[in-house]
Amino acid sequence: MTPPRADKGDMRMSEIEFQAMLMRAAQAGAKRALADAGIDGKDAALDIRSLLDCIRFVRRTAAQTAVHLITIGVTLRQKLSQRPFGKYCISSDGDVPPEISEETLQRFEILTRKALEVTERRLRGESGYGTEDNEALKFLSWQFRRCPRDVATWLMDCIEAPGHNHPFVKHPASWVLVYQGLGRIVGSEEDEARAMRLLLTSSIED
Repeated sequence: MTPPRADKGDMRMSEIEFQAMLMRAAQAGAKRALADAGIDGKDAALDIRSLLDCIRFVRRTAAQTAVHLITIGVTLRQKLSQRPFGKYCISSDGDVPPEISEETLQRFEILTRKALEVTERRLRGESGYGTEDNEALKFLSWQFRRCPRDVATWLMDCIEAPGHNHPFVKHPASWVLVYQGLGRIVGSEEDEARAMRLLLTSSIED
């Protein structure tokens, strides 16, 4: 069908014809995009349905996976703070026993990153599983000098907070974790100097 033209050669079309043209262009663009992604042919519908099922599964299980990781972290924190044979699992220098496999260490690092994310969300005042208490922070602090340096900075910022108003301190007993945790993890000379200044100028009884 040849589109009608005005006397000057400009093409004219009705609103319905214009919408139909846009629809055809959109369909052609969608087909081309799917083909570029390898989703075309007679199995395209099945491919798309499988993709949607995968997306739904990821969304459904993402929260469950986070809960599972944090629960494991709480259990590990309890183990890290114990000394069944007179020694901590991680030394004060952050060393682990040589018998620990590389695969186990990699899994431990995954939990550490997750605990760091949860602690940072609590620091920002965000809500979510694990942000309602300091369990993730405890898990990090019992890694001694293996703990990421950011945590020491957060704890010192907490001590310096005006009026001691800080997300880590929802109860006076939380100060035990703040001070003792800082003592366990501080490692660099710069952090040690700052921590000493804070301890000498802060009233721990408050």
